[in-house]
Amino acid sequence: MNPRPQLFPARASACALILVWTAYAVGADLPQPARTFINSRCTECHDADTSKGGLDLTALSPQLDDPKLEAKWTYVFDRVQRGEMPPKKEPPPNERDVFLKSLGGFLSEHDAARQARDGRVVLRRLNRVEYENTIHDLLRIGTPLRDMLPADTAAFGFDNVSEALRLSSSQIEAYLQAADKALDAALQFGADPRKKKHFNLLELPNIRDALDKPHGSLNSDGTKYQQIYGALPDAFLMFVNDTFGGTILRDSFTHYAGNYKIRISVSAHQNNDHPVVVGRLHITTFLLERVAGAFDFAPGQTREAEVTAWFGENEGVVLRAAGCDQVAPDGTKLNDVGAENYKGPGLAVHWIEVEGPLVESWPPPSVKCVFGDVPVRPLDKPQGGRTFELAPSNPPEEAAKEVAAFASRAFRRPVKGDDTAPYILLATEALKRGESFENAVRGGCKAILASPEFLFLHEERGRLDDYALAARLSYFLWSTMPDDELLNLAAQGKLKDPATLRSETERMLNSPKSLAFVKNYCGQAFGLRNIDATQPERELYPEFDGLLKEAMVAETEAFFGEMLRADLGAATLIDSDFAMLNRRLAEHYGIPGVTGEHMRKVMLPPGSHRGGLMTQAGILKVTANGSLSSPVVRGTWVMKRLLGFQPQPPPADAGSIEPDTRGTTTIREQLEKHRRMASCAACHQYMDPPGFALENYDVIGGWREWYRSQGKGQVVAVTDPTSGAKMRLRQGPPVDASGVLADGRKFANIEDIKKLLLTRQEAVARNLANNLFTYATGAGITFADRGEVQTILEHAQPHAYGLRTLIHEIVQSRLFQNK
Repeated sequence: MNPRPQLFPARASACALILVWTAYAVGADLPQPARTFINSRCTECHDADTSKGGLDLTALSPQLDDPKLEAKWTYVFDRVQRGEMPPKKEPPPNERDVFLKSLGGFLSEHDAARQARDGRVVLRRLNRVEYENTIHDLLRIGTPLRDMLPADTAAFGFDNVSEALRLSSSQIEAYLQAADKALDAALQFGADPRKKKHFNLLELPNIRDALDKPHGSLNSDGTKYQQIYGALPDAFLMFVNDTFGGTILRDSFTHYAGNYKIRISVSAHQNNDHPVVVGRLHITTFLLERVAGAFDFAPGQTREAEVTAWFGENEGVVLRAAGCDQVAPDGTKLNDVGAENYKGPGLAVHWIEVEGPLVESWPPPSVKCVFGDVPVRPLDKPQGGRTFELAPSNPPEEAAKEVAAFASRAFRRPVKGDDTAPYILLATEALKRGESFENAVRGGCKAILASPEFLFLHEERGRLDDYALAARLSYFLWSTMPDDELLNLAAQGKLKDPATLRSETERMLNSPKSLAFVKNYCGQAFGLRNIDATQPERELYPEFDGLLKEAMVAETEAFFGEMLRADLGAATLIDSDFAMLNRRLAEHYGIPGVTGEHMRKVMLPPGSHRGGLMTQAGILKVTANGSLSSPVVRGTWVMKRLLGFQPQPPPADAGSIEPDTRGTTTIREQLEKHRRMASCAACHQYMDPPGFALENYDVIGGWREWYRSQGKGQVVAVTDPTSGAKMRLRQGPPVDASGVLADGRKFANIEDIKKLLLTRQEAVARNLANNLFTYATGAGITFADRGEVQTILEHAQPHAYGLRTLIHEIVQSRLFQNK
């Protein structure tokens, strides 16, 4: 455990504390034992003349008020503690221990003094995901808002860290616009729009037009019309995959935003000897599409599928097919013979039903979220599209009451007169000017939604009160505001009770809302938000499609969710005997017997090269470019995101490594030249080996024995596991996945390196705990926090550092319960 000396006596005054901290910040030097060790063991390589790795310890200032300097001294401590330095001659253990105690105490004292002065967490703003979720829960709406707000800056790997969440005048303007959009969606006084529409596709005008036009007839531009759709007596036939687009149901477009239920009846057509065909439901605005659901349809059966999805105004359903090849088993092509004579596989769509918006009453419950118990009555005669109106008996009094009530819910704590006075004044002054009751209250609520009390978490220095603790817990596990149960416990002063806090943590982890934690954590801690950063080269990876990309992200999220559900240990991140798969991903991995597009736990067969996080297709895609993988990028991902190793930025003269898609040289050959530079080898000896072990996985996470090439190489035919189509690829050099770790241990493949990494389970657990703490509290782990993290690891060790156990220990910790 790192030393954590008591810096001040219990009764030390705040003034004395600040003076002592200032002494360290301005005039302190390193303790003598630390300086002696550096002079005798380090400066031979790290002085003004040599400055290896860009580090001159003779000139490195110990003024720790500069975060960059503090980070460098922490880096020095960590490398000595891990035994990586000094490299030439191992110092006696007692000499190393004296140095670590001396420098560690120095860093801890400075950090503890800063925390005593400022607290760990500076003023923390809701990021745009949290803002959107909070508005949704506050107003009971689902209108997308996050894209209206500027992207949040990340620190320590997460975009909910307080020191990176600044606030500008342009952001305030964006918040006001988002508040207007949210209130527009919440305050609906028009006619009841709830409907159920049943579509027989053969009766829709745009589909009839497409079916009635004969194959080979001329289009308006003189080109021949290709009949790619067909019909049965009771079904519309689709033979096209994503390449040819989808079928838009124009009559499904909505006029009211909300959740809608889509039901579809489909059967596979002419695919008895063909892999399953997938129907995909998309939601579109004619310009942009997003997936609502995907369902597989096996031969010889009709299936009814259902999905609930959010529709904005003027959005509708698009139906797409996947797994169709446009080439029939007899060799004929759809474009050549037309749908009527085509014998290949397709989808037979019998009907589609769209029901919504799914609200239990009208006007919707969102109206009550703003206007409370103010009566709403129907108009005798509709006025400007409105069929209901508000009917307050005492407008000024009720406006003040409802604005105050809204502020209490929005601020996530009880409010006093001073808290609500400016917003009530806005509403009452509007009434005096003759504005309607609705607009007056709305104006006060809009100002609340852009106020500091709403945008920032209210945390006082020291131990958090029950309301602040409820908010910190809720934004940790749900990425949104506390629910009524949490707030009721806070009102009773019971939430701080350890047993109650544990019970509430368990309740929240069991809630569907915890999916927000899984999604946001995986997206950032593992880099999944970068899934669209690169697009695989079509010539090299023709089997890649949107369905596979969606499955990639879903796999990692489901895997982390399974770790959370079953309290699986940190070692599961390195290796596991199971994977979370659906049909599409299982086919990509070559694992038989998995049907359906939903993710489920699948025990891995003998000889499988999967298991753990590193071998998941989504991780492998975000650590590669569109044509080639990079051992450096993948190795850095393993060292940084699994083991917590933070490599230093490359020196200015390091150069770069350009991928060779022509297949003339391997990435290993290029790296061997690169590592001849001593300044590069210092980091590459740690980063590259795990990356080499992952070279058997291609850009999209498929297993490979040889590289694909765009230039030289024998042309080989490979079967696409999904469509059954033959892909013609050029075979490049064979893959070599062997290597040597920095400590000299050798490995031949991914299985070997997993075994080696499993000997470092505590490092994996420590990195996981550090990341969870950062995400949970909105502040990075500093030197003074290390002792608390160590205590948590000791408590979690008997449970194999289980993910659920770590979360419980974090919530119960001093760091979590203090500002």
